[in-house]
Amino acid sequence: MSTAVGALVVSPNGNYVSLALQVTRKQEDEPQLTDQSSTVELASQQRGYVVVLDARTGKTVLTQEVSGFILAQALTNDHLAVETADAYFPAGEGKGTITAFPLDGTSSPTTTPTDQWLVGAGQDSLLLSPQPLYYDMCSSPCGPFTLTRISTGGQKLGTITHADRVYRGGWVERYKEPAPDGGDGEASAQAAREVVDVDTGAATDLNGDQAEETGLSTGPGLLMTRRTEPDKQSSPSVPVSWLSAADDGHRHTENLEQFTSK
Repeated sequence: MSTAVGALVVSPNGNYVSLALQVTRKQEDEPQLTDQSSTVELASQQRGYVVVLDARTGKTVLTQEVSGFILAQALTNDHLAVETADAYFPAGEGKGTITAFPLDGTSSPTTTPTDQWLVGAGQDSLLLSPQPLYYDMCSSPCGPFTLTRISTGGQKLGTITHADRVYRGGWVERYKEPAPDGGDGEASAQAAREVVDVDTGAATDLNGDQAEETGLSTGPGLLMTRRTEPDKQSSPSVPVSWLSAADDGHRHTENLEQFTSK
């Protein structure tokens, strides 16, 4: 998953973490924004920094200065991707761009113009959405929407339809069929869902289970839990399986005791 300024991002293999910082102008230095050109002028004066660290040693792998408003950042296993714009949105006058920086420094960064939001990453690809995925700003479910999967070089790799959530590590929760019409929250909640690994395409049926992000020793993970009494909303949930971003995406049912104390 991608995050905006101030939050940590972890690569799917767990080897790297990144942090984005936006330099904020003093309020007395801020110009009065009277038109779109003023916003663009303000954006041109913005500076931000993204730092990538080795998750095991804490050593700095990459420090990158960017101009404009930082909308999002994401990590694949070998690239840092940063979305910037001339406004607080990528479309239209925002003129959004995604710049992918190789972590090994052996090649030049690539820049791709986009009118969509960078919302996540897999092991070697990026995920774009027509809308930002701030879950605290929308009711549940937030979707459905269609995600576009692109390479770090900007080439379109495919789409993921009926998506509802994006998880760290390169997973997307989606409806197996189009979501019920009419904004029926209960029907949407009961609709068949699956979790898809964006890199391998491996799909895990939820069958009424709930998915939640978890940390593993190898990096990001996804934990599936199930209510002990499915018909009672208040019944406790227990872990039933888990996924790891560091392997081929298959479902694990061993070592569930590692989650009982979390």
